[in-house]
Amino acid sequence: MCTQIVPACSEHASDISTMIHDMLELFLAGSPEQVQVSFFERYLSTDAIRTYLLDKHHDYYVMQAEHGEIIGVIGLHDARHVRHLFVARDHHGKGYARQLWAHVLPLMKARAPLEKPFTVNASVYAIPAYRAFGFVGRDEALCCEHGIRYLPMSRPATL
Repeated sequence: MCTQIVPACSEHASDISTMIHDMLELFLAGSPEQVQVSFFERYLSTDAIRTYLLDKHHDYYVMQAEHGEIIGVIGLHDARHVRHLFVARDHHGKGYARQLWAHVLPLMKARAPLEKPFTVNASVYAIPAYRAFGFVGRDEALCCEHGIRYLPMSRPATL
């Protein structure tokens, strides 16, 4: 499949939000009903995603298939914290997350001091991928907030 990675724009917000919502059970600690609705309104709704896309402290890129369908997204806050890295469910295992990470890595290294590490709150599902990108758990204790289980991880920018 031919793909391209382009800077995300506000028109992508709905597609990004929908793609993330389609994978909720992969990163929830319990059932979707147990997750606080306010969490999704603040962080994953179309309006929230649009806010990130328009904010100067965030950098978002989408991976598009041949016909413009969004099959992946990566978003970083202040060039160092991975806020979102998602690939559409039917495109898992094809190396697209790695391609998104490889695309933004040199761009983000150029934007912030190299002594400042990359960080992420990795869902349990995504921990193996982040480890493959060089991230390590700050400790190995899982955290849980708003019904989402995650492991705080970091990676030196100099890797």
